[in-house]
Amino acid sequence: MNKRSSFIFAIFDLYLINNYMKIAVLNLCEIKSYFQSALYLPAFISILQVIFIFSVLVSGIFYIFNLKIAYFMYFPQFILRILFGMPTFGIILKPFSKNAGSNLYKLLLVICGILEIGRLIATIKCLVKNNKRVTD
Repeated sequence: MNKRSSFIFAIFDLYLINNYMKIAVLNLCEIKSYFQSALYLPAFISILQVIFIFSVLVSGIFYIFNLKIAYFMYFPQFILRILFGMPTFGIILKPFSKNAGSNLYKLLLVICGILEIGRLIATIKCLVKNNKRVTD
């Protein structure tokens, strides 16, 4: 794997963890109350979010050490990043988070989605390139 791209992915993943760890802790606190109130869908979503945030932390560490498993962990994370609105390049949105309804924020959200797809393509290319090196 390319060490530079792996390190860049690690930085973005660890930045995402820095922003969303509070959400994971709050979700862990609320899960019990969801089950007591028989609200199983919110409990399921909270558990899924906590697992996702934990997996991003683990993959960020794996990216630092340039382990191939980090690239494979990204595929299920991609779906959850889109579902939960936690894009890799969310740093772009940070300065405009107070104006979340503005057109500029919506445009930046679309750009983050496009960049997320770009990261998915880059991940696939890294894996294909590495696979060709191993088989040759």
